[in-house]
Amino acid sequence: MTRSNVVGIEVVLSDGAILTDLRGLPKNNAGYDLKQIFIGSEGTLGVVTKALLKLSRRPAGTASVLLALNHLNSALVVMEALERACCHSLLALEIMWNRYFEKVSTALSAETPPLPPGHPVYLLAQVEGMDSSEQAVDSLVGALEGIDDIIDSALATTPVQERRLWSIRDGSDVIERAHKHVLSFDVSMRPHKYAAYIADVEARLKARISDAVAYYFGHLADGNIHFMIGHDGSLSDATRLIEECVYDALASYEPSSISAEHGIGREKAAHLWRSRSTAEIAAMNRIRAALDPAGILNPHISYEPKSLDAQYASAR
Repeated sequence: MTRSNVVGIEVVLSDGAILTDLRGLPKNNAGYDLKQIFIGSEGTLGVVTKALLKLSRRPAGTASVLLALNHLNSALVVMEALERACCHSLLALEIMWNRYFEKVSTALSAETPPLPPGHPVYLLAQVEGMDSSEQAVDSLVGALEGIDDIIDSALATTPVQERRLWSIRDGSDVIERAHKHVLSFDVSMRPHKYAAYIADVEARLKARISDAVAYYFGHLADGNIHFMIGHDGSLSDATRLIEECVYDALASYEPSSISAEHGIGREKAAHLWRSRSTAEIAAMNRIRAALDPAGILNPHISYEPKSLDAQYASAR
């Protein structure tokens, strides 16, 4: 997350004043953490001219494993085992549902995909070895030993093998090319609620826009799902209908967010009320008015609360 990797910023305010905090101290509780107000504000509070970023040591060696699983619950079992055994050496834990995995792996693989499609869920994990890739392999194998939920697996022990596995997870442009129109979403919730939420969205899509095809993947441990929903554009209001299917369903899975790791931007601004209360949006607008009273900074984005009645009606 950007928030945890920015340790200082310089910002030009709407009146030309320059606000500088480039100290980079890991501990500094002297008053407000002003940089966090600007991170995610998307130019509505000031213009960032400098940023001081936290860097991490490059891993001495890594290993990745692709797992085929029967159910989300199996993925959660694997996640718990990896987090417990590998701790901070667990670098990534990505989940892909079959429709995404099959579409991308088939399109990308000049040879046979590393695992056959058809399994409900695929999990891709990467672990760091403190001194070598061999240590990473030992950590992975040791953490997964004895887990009966794993149907099939492909272990990558070299950089070339790892790139092949990760090309599937990172190959979402395949989905973009497969459909005339594609809408992308970035939502978050508790990981154990994924299955029910996806089933809910699928049912809503089937009832309202029959040609829609949804693909799911994301960051399991972070509770972050990416949706890519393709359609042929035959319905003039397809975008609105698909957004309602995704966001209305999300209201039943609190806590949740309509924008997990990406900004609100202009497309999601009208849906901000789904993840922020009326009081929170009012506070945001007061901060904005205080720092930009003339309203000259990014005027294209407006944060408007909805009434509770409207929220409940939309959720239904």
